[in-house]
Amino acid sequence: MKMVKLIEKYKVFSIFFLIFIIGLLSYRDYGLAIDDEIYRENGIYYKNLIKEYLILLSKFDFNGIKILEEEIYNNPIRNHPAIFETTLAFLSEIFNIEEINEIYYLSHFFNFFIFSCSLFTFYIILSRRFKSSLVSLIAILTIFFSPRFFAESFYNSRDIYFFSIFTFNIFTIQNLITKENKKNIFFFCLSSALLISSKILGLICFIVFITIYLFKKILNSSIKDALNKTLRILVITYLLIVILWPYLWFDPFSNLINAFKDIINEHNQLKISTLFLGEYFSSTST
Repeated sequence: MKMVKLIEKYKVFSIFFLIFIIGLLSYRDYGLAIDDEIYRENGIYYKNLIKEYLILLSKFDFNGIKILEEEIYNNPIRNHPAIFETTLAFLSEIFNIEEINEIYYLSHFFNFFIFSCSLFTFYIILSRRFKSSLVSLIAILTIFFSPRFFAESFYNSRDIYFFSIFTFNIFTIQNLITKENKKNIFFFCLSSALLISSKILGLICFIVFITIYLFKKILNSSIKDALNKTLRILVITYLLIVILWPYLWFDPFSNLINAFKDIINEHNQLKISTLFLGEYFSSTST
């Protein structure tokens, strides 16, 4: 029995090792998305803002912070969280990468690394659910070898990144349901904050879970206890969102609401044409 389990572990390890090697051999083979340069510049902007903000804060220079606040309101895409791009900007500085093509290669590798980690997380989720490594591996390989997923796991640092964080979020939800302790609560709040700050759609997943969580607690305990535990999750998640999104540092509540409003309005006004049965249809047509 132990030998069978050992073979299973080596089999799973070998497959994920192979996935990672394929990524290493492929991450330089893909180009850029149409808005990559805009988001890269936004990441650099936030990197510089974070460094300057911390310096001013250490000097208690609140007038300088006020000037920074005025500057950030002039940033046309201030309402777009840029945690991936900001992290990329810091990594580029740490490793002294200055050439544009090398920066984007780093972006491709970083995005694929997060994606491959999410695949392993998804494997754990499935293996817990179906109790079968074969079913779980088939599902993982189906995603990995899907041409759309494979290609965009390198250059799409928004949708694939969101998919990856969503997978981590489901994993933390599964852990929280299995065992509710401080560690699992914190990681659920962290993954939720990352998800919400990645795309506004992340808010839907969080609202659905927190609603189910609240009603379940009400059924199994007192209303007061249910409200206290739910409020704790809401507060921790909100604080983590603020920490991860520098735009919110200056006015955490108002800027968060305004950012969500701006993003929703921007998506509603977005004009995209889709070819269907030989005819183009606009996203704004009714």
